[in-house]
Amino acid sequence: MTDREFLEQLVGYEVWANEQWLGTLGRFKDRARAEGVMRHIVGCYNGWLGLVAEWEGKPHEELDLEADMKDLLRRWRAVVQTRELDEVVEFTGGKGNKRRLAVRELVHHVLNHGSYHRGHLRGLAEAEGLADFPETDSLYYFIPRRSENLD
Repeated sequence: MTDREFLEQLVGYEVWANEQWLGTLGRFKDRARAEGVMRHIVGCYNGWLGLVAEWEGKPHEELDLEADMKDLLRRWRAVVQTRELDEVVEFTGGKGNKRRLAVRELVHHVLNHGSYHRGHLRGLAEAEGLADFPETDSLYYFIPRRSENLD
């Protein structure tokens, strides 16, 4: 499997994992906080996309969690399929410093950032006493897809 193919699979995992949590947000006692975490995840897809694709972005507060999440990850999948993964992009960091990342590093950051914050959602769920929340560790995505070929 090529790096490109693996990154495409990771985008698929990202869609799957987010869909699991989107269906759970309404069960949080502090729904606004949980939705804020999910909005932060989707906002990351939105905010970084303009570095590697034609995308002006949307204001954070205007993001539709479900529709924009799917659209933005579709756009990230296109980046993985079409951009040179070793190409370096430049941007200005939060403190005004020039920064550089390869496209593959940026894709990894965007996807890893989602996993990090879904862990945040899990912590919030546990703190609120929610017993039934999604298990979105990547193994729960990859094992069934790999095992389909064993029968």
